[in-house]
Amino acid sequence: MHRALSDATPILARAFDVDFVKKEVDGVVVGLTDSALAILHELKVLVQTYSPKKVPTEGSILTITGYVMKYIRLLVNHAGSLDTILCHGQASDLLILEGVNLRGCLVAGLIADLESVLEETSSSYASDEELRCLFLSSSWKQVVATLETATTTSPPKRLRNNFLKIFYPTPSPLRSFESAVNRTCKAQMHWKVPSPVLRIELRTVIIEYVVQAYRTYWEGLKESDRCDGKWISALRAKD
Repeated sequence: MHRALSDATPILARAFDVDFVKKEVDGVVVGLTDSALAILHELKVLVQTYSPKKVPTEGSILTITGYVMKYIRLLVNHAGSLDTILCHGQASDLLILEGVNLRGCLVAGLIADLESVLEETSSSYASDEELRCLFLSSSWKQVVATLETATTTSPPKRLRNNFLKIFYPTPSPLRSFESAVNRTCKAQMHWKVPSPVLRIELRTVIIEYVVQAYRTYWEGLKESDRCDGKWISALRAKD
């Protein structure tokens, strides 16, 4: 619904008052975003606190394993809307993982939570190491099979690319530069400002100014390239 509303907004703006549409759409989008974030957080909590009512029989897996993997496939299929939604929740410690984008954080976090559940459940087989290994092998086989199926079924190219974008995002030059500045700031151990709160504020302001200057620089390069292209075209036209 989030994507459908975004796609329909330009059409609504042409049919009705622009300010009215913007106000109403923004209100609905905020509500949808909050609901989606609440569902995602609830899912993580449910996985983290999951406890099977009975120990799986020989060779079987937990119901939650298939459920979580199918849910991950849905998240990948709606990656575009998911990015917009997660941007409103990036301050949450449930969605932060150094060097990984927000989608990757969410998926990696869900799989890590599932792994903890599987390990805890496998302790029920403490008296039989063979059954414990069988349970873990069957469970992880299901996880891997779901991921492999998601990258080979229709439409294969889109799903495969979505998974690759989640775990191996291609950062823009500006994003790479911003990440490098952040890493340098975090590694800096000789701040002369005594207050930790003020240090954070100072670092944020510096990053904002530096990134803005870098963005302006890149935009200037692009404009210069366009001018050069026009100049070359003009010379060729004279020839």
